[in-house]
Amino acid sequence: MWSGDEPSQIGRTLLDAVLGLLRLDFAYLRLGDSFGGGPPIELIQVAQRRNPAAQPEEVGRALNDWRAGDPSTSPVLVPNPVGEGKIVIALRRLGLQEQIGTLVAG
Repeated sequence: MWSGDEPSQIGRTLLDAVLGLLRLDFAYLRLGDSFGGGPPIELIQVAQRRNPAAQPEEVGRALNDWRAGDPSTSPVLVPNPVGEGKIVIALRRLGLQEQIGTLVAG
C-alpha cells in the first residue's frame, strides 16, 4: 500500500487511519532520521472540531517531556496541545527497537 511513497505521505496516511478509527482529538507522529534517511519528520492530524491550524513542531515541543518518557505509563493526562484544558494521551514508540519514531494519540 505504501510502497514507493515518501515517508511524510506514509505518516499522513497512518495518522488519518488512526484518527478516524479511534475518534481522537489529534494524532502526532515524529519519524526519526533513520526512517527516511533525512532530517526528522513531524506530522499532526487534528479532528475537524479542534484547532486545524496546529503546527506539528509546536505540538512536538508541548509533548516533548512525555515523548521522552516511558510509554508503559500511558495513558497520561497532559495540557491539551491543540486546544484548551487537559487531554489524555497514549504514546507508542515505533520500530522493533523503537528507532523509527513516536506516535502520540490524544
